[in-house]
Amino acid sequence: MKAIMKHPFSRICADFFRGLTPIFFRGHPRPNPRKSARTRFPGWIWLLPGLLSSCLDRVAVPIRDETPRLVVEGMITTERPPYTVKLSYSGKFEFSGPPAAQPILGAEVLILEEGGRQTRLSASGREPGQYVTVDTTFVGRAGRRYTLRIQLPDGSRYESRPEQMPSPVPIDSVYSEVELNSNSLRPPVFRFLISTKDPASEANFYRWTATAYGIRRAGGVVCPPFGTAFCYQNCWYAEYSSVFNLLSDRIVNGNTIRGVPVISNPVRWIGPQLVEVKQYSLTREAFQFWRRFEEQQSRTGSLFDPLPAPIVGNIVRIDKPEETALGYFSASALAIRRQRFEWPTTLPPAVVSYILTLPIPPGDCRLAYPSPGTYLLEDFPPGFSY
Repeated sequence: MKAIMKHPFSRICADFFRGLTPIFFRGHPRPNPRKSARTRFPGWIWLLPGLLSSCLDRVAVPIRDETPRLVVEGMITTERPPYTVKLSYSGKFEFSGPPAAQPILGAEVLILEEGGRQTRLSASGREPGQYVTVDTTFVGRAGRRYTLRIQLPDGSRYESRPEQMPSPVPIDSVYSEVELNSNSLRPPVFRFLISTKDPASEANFYRWTATAYGIRRAGGVVCPPFGTAFCYQNCWYAEYSSVFNLLSDRIVNGNTIRGVPVISNPVRWIGPQLVEVKQYSLTREAFQFWRRFEEQQSRTGSLFDPLPAPIVGNIVRIDKPEETALGYFSASALAIRRQRFEWPTTLPPAVVSYILTLPIPPGDCRLAYPSPGTYLLEDFPPGFSY
């Protein structure tokens, strides 16, 4: 609800109060602070609130209430299964915050490969609305076309346009840089970058994600059975890339792509760093979808923002092709690189001084830093070893 001045009555009110201006001050000298603090006003001045309220109308601002739409997140890659698809309905607008998604239970989900192969997805049991493949022999293959088919509990059926999986492009190298902050209250960071050789024979579209693991330290607990030392003091703690990292080879076709930053990991204890980089080879359509999505996410409301463009996915309702789902199902070839980085033999003084100021929480490091990406130092995250 919003109160606004309405025409023409608002003009009458404005003229009326403009005429009262000389009346307010005519014959009323400035108050003497030495006299009584009690101020006298003309009796008719108490009518002003009523006059003001009569010049205001309350107007109900209409809020567009969109019908919930199907939202799909999922892909198939050349990595070993399982593959995951998430289904939900878009939430309604709320003044209290962003709309909450409504997970879809009881849907039938299939991934089809050209030539007749297909695999069924089942509810994962870990997260509402999440479906995973159970056939470990169904693996994505470069050059094949893949389609996602969905039947919702109300009987409506959706299908993605077929996507031909591109060929994978290997990662040439991953390297790191230590970046010191001039602000002593901010941690130094390990910056990880990659290089890859772009094939000249075809147009290539890339997306990168990464996970970096550093060491976090806690006070630990007394080791059984004799209690002469402390255990569970050091853990691997995961940081995940949070930005969209996309690139087209339109300008660099056939050349080496160097120095692409994929993730930065804050340093909070002295020790090695682990990094896992995933390089996705996308179709042109998937690249355009994620590029538009990135542009929408990066808008700040300034005059220099790019003009908004509709984000259209590749999933439509079979009996109503004009009805599209939100999201995209892609077929992406995947290259993975895992690497361990040791600390330099000589530590910069700024790194040492920052680490010495960090508080160390008591107890088991897994409880001090609760996260799905927390592992004991001797256990190592999945895919890594000594």
